[in-house]
Amino acid sequence: MALLERVKECLGEDLIASSEFRGDLAVTVPKGRIVQVLERLRDDEGLKFDFLSDLFGVDNSVFGKGKKKAKKDEEEEEEKGPEPPRFEVIYLLLSLEFNHRIMVKVQVEEDDPQVPSVTGLYRAATWPERE
Repeated sequence: MALLERVKECLGEDLIASSEFRGDLAVTVPKGRIVQVLERLRDDEGLKFDFLSDLFGVDNSVFGKGKKKAKKDEEEEEEKGPEPPRFEVIYLLLSLEFNHRIMVKVQVEEDDPQVPSVTGLYRAATWPERE
């Protein structure tokens, strides 16, 4: 079974979005379910994402606002598309046994910038969560 299909099966309704580009897998999950999602990804026998290699936040405040796309006749037009959330927290996981990686994202609204701690699952999260 392909990795993306296995992850979809594991996450079920907690999967908001997924993408795969050149072998890199990314999933978006609900902020309030991040601990349960990471625990399932870690404990699933077919996945075993047992190593948190990085954890960081992204401020999307400049993305999606006022992007211009030049037309052939050199007029400007606004690019269409949904506004990204103000913040995202991204967890990069590695399966040491299967040597596969995944990027797990949670969207964080500006008016509610709290994300549950995952230090109970991955001790490596202690330092980056303080950042």
